[in-house]
Amino acid sequence: MRQLTMYNDKETDEYATFGERYRYKATFYRKELFGKPLYVPFKDTMLPVPEKYDEMLTQLFGDYMTPPPAKEQQGWHMQKVDFGQYCVCLLSICLTV
Repeated sequence: MRQLTMYNDKETDEYATFGERYRYKATFYRKELFGKPLYVPFKDTMLPVPEKYDEMLTQLFGDYMTPPPAKEQQGWHMQKVDFGQYCVCLLSICLTV
């Protein structure tokens, strides 16, 4: 929990996500990538995405527009975990397809 709160109320140039299944360094994002949100359509609503979403997705997945071979594809499901006063997190759970 210390890592989740050590930068509270401090100005930083990066944001981090915890509980990701990807490379540790890939889950730190330069603040500038978020910029002004862009709104994209999803079903019957518009959702905000980071201004430089392509850079973020490339940082995390590499060539995210090319799916992996069928035998390497995995299904992921989100699980809510409540850490009380610290946070409520959504963690990825892997299910091999």
